[in-house]
Amino acid sequence: MIKKIIFAVLLGFVATVVFVQNHQWVHDRAAQKVAIILESIGNCTVEFKVQRVNLFSPSVTLEQVKAYPKSFNAQFSDAAPWSWESKTLTLSCSWFTLLFYGMVGLHVHLKDLQGQTIIEQGRIAVVEQHIRGMIEGPSDAPVFLKSLTFEKAHLVARYPDIHVAMDLDWSSESKNMNGIFKTNIHLHDGALTLYERTMISKLSGAAHLDISSHPTGLQTHLTFDGKTELEQLTMNKKTCFLNGAWNNGQGLFTLKSADQLFDADAIKVRYDNGIHLDAHARMPARYLLDVIDASLGSLPLDGSCEVALQGLFSADRFDLSGQSTSGPLTYNARALCDTSMIAFKKEDTILKGTLSAQHQLLGALEGSWQWDIPQSKGHCILSNAGAVSVPDFPLWSLAEHAMNVRFDLDEHRTITGSYRGIAQSALLDAQVELRGTLALKNDLLALVGHLNRNVYELALVLQPTLRLQRLSYKDSSGNALIDLTTDKDDHNNFQGPISFELLRLLVKQFLSYNLQGEGILNLKGSLADNLMHLKGQLAQGTIRLPETYNFIDGFDVDMTVDFDKKKVVAHHVHSTLHRGNATVERAVALFDDAYNLTYAYLPLMLDSCLLNLKKDLFAVVSGGMTMLYDAKAKSALTGRLIIDRSQLKENIFSDALQKSVLAFTSGMFEAKGFDMACDVTIETRNPIRVDTAFFQAQAKATVHVGNTVIDPKVSGSVEILSGTLAFPYKPLTITKGHIYLLPDQINDPIIELVAKNKIKKFNVSLHVNGSLLNHDIALESTPSLTEEQIIALLLVGSQEESLSIVMPALVMQNLKTVFFDSEQSPSRLNSFFQSWLKPLSNIHLVPSFSDQTGRGGLRGAVEIDINDRLRAVAQQNFSLSEDTRFEVEYLLSDDVSIRGIRNERRDVGGEVEMRWKFGS
Repeated sequence: MIKKIIFAVLLGFVATVVFVQNHQWVHDRAAQKVAIILESIGNCTVEFKVQRVNLFSPSVTLEQVKAYPKSFNAQFSDAAPWSWESKTLTLSCSWFTLLFYGMVGLHVHLKDLQGQTIIEQGRIAVVEQHIRGMIEGPSDAPVFLKSLTFEKAHLVARYPDIHVAMDLDWSSESKNMNGIFKTNIHLHDGALTLYERTMISKLSGAAHLDISSHPTGLQTHLTFDGKTELEQLTMNKKTCFLNGAWNNGQGLFTLKSADQLFDADAIKVRYDNGIHLDAHARMPARYLLDVIDASLGSLPLDGSCEVALQGLFSADRFDLSGQSTSGPLTYNARALCDTSMIAFKKEDTILKGTLSAQHQLLGALEGSWQWDIPQSKGHCILSNAGAVSVPDFPLWSLAEHAMNVRFDLDEHRTITGSYRGIAQSALLDAQVELRGTLALKNDLLALVGHLNRNVYELALVLQPTLRLQRLSYKDSSGNALIDLTTDKDDHNNFQGPISFELLRLLVKQFLSYNLQGEGILNLKGSLADNLMHLKGQLAQGTIRLPETYNFIDGFDVDMTVDFDKKKVVAHHVHSTLHRGNATVERAVALFDDAYNLTYAYLPLMLDSCLLNLKKDLFAVVSGGMTMLYDAKAKSALTGRLIIDRSQLKENIFSDALQKSVLAFTSGMFEAKGFDMACDVTIETRNPIRVDTAFFQAQAKATVHVGNTVIDPKVSGSVEILSGTLAFPYKPLTITKGHIYLLPDQINDPIIELVAKNKIKKFNVSLHVNGSLLNHDIALESTPSLTEEQIIALLLVGSQEESLSIVMPALVMQNLKTVFFDSEQSPSRLNSFFQSWLKPLSNIHLVPSFSDQTGRGGLRGAVEIDINDRLRAVAQQNFSLSEDTRFEVEYLLSDDVSIRGIRNERRDVGGEVEMRWKFGS
């Protein structure tokens, strides 16, 4: 019975409690109490509706909860320093804590919270004015916060002074343990914006936060381990890892990208009457531009830089300064600079600073820059810090600060500017001034300026593909040197003439050839998808080739330039010469990102081309030559040349001829500063005709040039098929002649020469053996004569010993000079022979101080050659008048001669001379 009564009482109590907790009056009273508690511990104004009251486990569930500062009397609005609203808010406590300790240990659970706060003087308003009060609790009420749970919370924090905003989505659970408010946070998503531009997105990770109350303020300790994406990094390379800790007003963080392109290994943050920032990072240069302005980040700039940054963010100050240094930078894959340094400082809303750069060609550059952040516009001024040579024009130089360039970028992304440079010549008392303006708008780049008094104009369309719109260059008289314009119907096509004067300047500078001539090159081309196709034809022109008497009277070229692959292909190049044709079929050239030549293939075919070496060698040449250049391997020059016809006006035995040929073949490559392997064969189809005053011959040659172009190894031979040596009285006929070229003694070939002839009754032969620099010349005759007598026979046709007083000192010293001298013109040769025969030039007497008769006295002789077979000699003793001798000789044949003699005693006699040859 008692149990039934107790059960009935308990059941009635429960029913009463259930009835009471759902009664509106209880809800209203609970709402009043909850509002007092929340406003007391949160220092705020609260609006809500009571959804449910539970008196068994004391809790109140509120819905449509709104909170904002007490000092802000208007309705809930984003204009408040902080505010939040939540779909539901549950407050709960424990009867045990309330009954035994007389305190309300409050548990707060918020779901679907949406909040906003501003950051002032480095302090988060919602934390300082609201969360701090909840953690510390009211001083006049027995209420303290025991736990705080956020389920799907979202908060927007704004720092209006520095135009920074952060969005965070998170869930967290906080517990008050011995006065320390410990919080575990799971960050779902987050983003950071600067001047309404997203800098960080998809911030996620895990954090642990400890907050404790201290008389000086809240003591906080935060650790974070997560990842994010940097929007300024390139596509698919944005992910970065963020780690660090914050401890009582200062923190140290690291931020590194997954591909190591961005690496901020020391981000130091400190709060002391403002936020102090000290950071060091390595990043892509394009990322730094993107941080300054989003439009700058789209520029095709490649390279990395290191940035040191210092900043102070407070209520009345926003200081930002730093320095960026970089290594090589490229713009559109072309070298921009080797090193650079940019110093910057923020003043109000203006970023300004100085910059310097080192360029391989332009030397050191320096200048200043300025950027207006809100208006997104600025300018940059550059000049050369020291004297520098003009790129590709080494004889011209720029003095210090002789080049000045200014770029202006406005808010519409239009670049305008001006430039001026003065170059001085190292050889001439002359200078060149380049000045003009530039403009880049809507992907159209326009340059207008003056080169001294010449006027030029260039317009290029950059996007979606590079396209020429206009190129004009006129001299001071208004004559067009180049005038290329696009086709009206198809903007990808262009055409126009190029003056020969401009071609002469370009060829002289880049190929070191001094072209002479006249004419116009008509050019047609198209440019689409970074692919340019060119066709050119020489009209009414004549181009004289250097070092040759031949000239080009027709020229056409068909070529393609691929800017993406940095490749140039000449599909067909044909030159019609005054004598001959030269053709190139499919030549290829490849370039690296800095447009330096890395590979070249040039096949050249010659067909009956007239070539000459000064005035000494003329030849009609056919054959093929191939030049292969590879920057990563050994380059080579190969080919085979056939000399169809040729004439040599220089002495073939002259060392000057050898040196002249080598200098002609290697000088062009040596001037360009590179060498290449050589494998060239030269042959004669028809004999070379050698024609000098002393030497006439027909010769054939086979020569191979190996090793390298600068240091060639020449081997081969030259065979003299026939020829003569033109001595004054009678020439010698060459019966054997060879010149052997040896690789190790290129200037000293081996010589073998035999020349013979019958002079009167003597068979005379000349032998040359040895090398060009160390040779031996021997003279022989049958019947036997001395060398002096043989030379006399060759010079004047007489072997008489009376000439021996003159010949020994003249002949053997000068014969080698005549034979190997490089100057064999008729006048030169006559001067040699006239000097030898000078003692006989003015008299007909041949003096003799030897007298076989023993009669003594001064004797003299007069010799007369009537023809090749008949000769007469008169000899007189000037001391004895009756002592006169007459002699007449007649050659019946080569081996039989008859001689009639009247001697000094006036006796008349005769002689018959016969010669026999013995042999097997």
